[in-house]
Amino acid sequence: MRGHERNLTHIYVTHGHGDHLFGIGQVTAAFPGVRAVATAGTVAGARLQTTDEYIEGFWGRLFPGQIPDAVVLDELEGDRILLEGHELRVIETGHTDTAGSTVLWVPDAGLVVAGDVVYNNTHMYLAETDAASRAEWVAALRRVQDLCADHVVAGHKHPDHDDDPVMSRSRSTTSPTSRRPWPATRIAPTPARSGARRRRSSRRSDVRVRRPDRSLG
Repeated sequence: MRGHERNLTHIYVTHGHGDHLFGIGQVTAAFPGVRAVATAGTVAGARLQTTDEYIEGFWGRLFPGQIPDAVVLDELEGDRILLEGHELRVIETGHTDTAGSTVLWVPDAGLVVAGDVVYNNTHMYLAETDAASRAEWVAALRRVQDLCADHVVAGHKHPDHDDDPVMSRSRSTTSPTSRRPWPATRIAPTPARSGARRRRSSRRSDVRVRRPDRSLG
């Protein structure tokens, strides 16, 4: 990360699972002054996952002797982070693979940082779900898809797969009536989505990030 020569200002945490928390301390050590921020729901989930009881009973058993001290997250004021004149928008998605999940939407880049709302060709974590929450998850995926993003970065993915915006696999797997993975399918962008991407691409051609600041949220 330091090799990109950017001034990191924020770490945004999409949800409270420990595997998205325990590496934050290494990043804050490398970038003094950076803030690790999250929504109230994520902060609550993080507090639970980093209790001694939870670490000893779950994470410590999976990774004995490897769990570092947790970093306390700051609750984000509002639902946006401003980065060199560009908005990074927090979208609350409710209960997906856990409660209080979110995604970060960057309209000017056509980018969704999806956390665990989206999985890319890897088995989804369903242990905290039931029929009602899986229906909520499907609705969240439809909402993300309706953003017409050019890039959707999943929290868990097959390393050989691109960050493309195809999400039919996740929607099928989270069917409210089933907890088994369904066969993978692919869908082509609809004309409306393709048109939205072309318009956004045209707008981005006029965007110039101010390099001297070297800021990265």
